Amino acid sequence: MTQLTHALGVHSMWGFTPAKNLVTDVSRKRGERNSTQPLNILLVKPCDPRHIIKTMSEEKLRPEGFTRPIHFYILEEHIEVLARHLLLFHIFLDVSIPIRHRAALFLEVFGNSLVQERTAEYIENAGIILTELIHKDGCSMSNLFDLSFLKFRERDNLETVFKSWKTSTTCDIEQERDQRLRHFYGERFDSRKNIIDWDYHTRVKEVASIIHEKQYREWRLSGVAYEFGEAKYLAPNRSCASFTEGLARSGKDIGMKKEYKGYWLDILIGPYISFGVDCNRSLDELTDHLFHVVNKGTGSAQHRHHCVEISMYNLISFMWKMQMAKNYKMKVKSDIFSGLGEIENGQIRDNASLKLESKNNTMHQQEISDERLTRNTSEAE
Repeated sequence: MTQLTHALGVHSMWGFTPAKNLVTDVSRKRGERNSTQPLNILLVKPCDPRHIIKTMSEEKLRPEGFTRPIHFYILEEHIEVLARHLLLFHIFLDVSIPIRHRAALFLEVFGNSLVQERTAEYIENAGIILTELIHKDGCSMSNLFDLSFLKFRERDNLETVFKSWKTSTTCDIEQERDQRLRHFYGERFDSRKNIIDWDYHTRVKEVASIIHEKQYREWRLSGVAYEFGEAKYLAPNRSCASFTEGLARSGKDIGMKKEYKGYWLDILIGPYISFGVDCNRSLDELTDHLFHVVNKGTGSAQHRHHCVEISMYNLISFMWKMQMAKNYKMKVKSDIFSGLGEIENGQIRDNASLKLESKNNTMHQQEISDERLTRNTSEAE
């Protein structure tokens, strides 16, 4: 196994391409628009449900007359990845949670190796609900998903994965991820921060500069990609744990193949690409400001916003379309949450009831504040 292959991990639980509407590439001929035959789309190892989520939300608003049903078929090699698909779908469709909170919850489960305590409890409860989906015992999602193509052994394995999400299950994600990092860096482990900076400037920034250096570095070091407010991420994200085959190096089973549980995901690229590097800019003219670059053409050029905000905007937009059956539009430039509430006396009243501010606030705004403070101090002197 090469160093790059090792860094990408045995199991892929997020993709390395932006979400795409899969139906836009299908010819909608006049004779097909009212067809009763379903449009069948097969996804081979998509790693996450980004394409289906984007397609579902945008096809919710498909033009009048296009009534053809759409069926998605997901083929994954590892049962833990399929379980994650169902978990993320469950969060995406959980309308009991306000959209703003739900988008943050989705990203937290999607990209963080450590989550909040309440999120860990939510994952446990979701596992219980999804277990009912296997047995078709009145699960609310049973009309959306068909698991009949799974063998009985695969269903049993899927149920085992759901049960492993209980908070009482022992899971040391930090240690398991640390072992992966130490094996990957080897003798360079103590210099990993310098290696991360080199990877960012020579690889990431050239293709996705919207991913901020500090966010990328934090994820490479801790495994936490999405942070919101003053939340503390201390509980393991058990949905990231999985089994892979390896050779025993010690003990009575030395030399024999065994299943080992660990953190076998990507530790090099990150989960930002799926939702955080681009969005549909044709529906809302204010979205162009989300990609505004300050001091462009100079050595201090930087994005006004970052990939976490873009990810939040995309998830809010998808959930809004599914729930409200209309496009999501911001009402205030550079405020991704402004479309959720109403403007009263120049202030945003958020109907989502939960205020979540990104811990990684816009770097440019921080610099403006520092600059003003320095200027005021100089004037006072």
